[in-house]
Amino acid sequence: MDVFKKVPQKPHFRPLQVFSPPLREGMAIGLMATFARSVENIRKISLADSMDSFEEESSTLHH
Repeated sequence: MDVFKKVPQKPHFRPLQVFSPPLREGMAIGLMATFARSVENIRKISLADSMDSFEEESSTLHH
């Protein structure tokens, strides 16, 4: 995913340690995909878009 080249991350998955390894792996992949999608969506937002769309993506990144 190109976003990780442009916006390097240092993820930590300690909060996921309460889950079994297979579930933890799936959740980590899902979180990484969601991050990439949200960054791309924010990049595409224009002034014509509603503030709600930006706030929704920003909230997603916060998690």
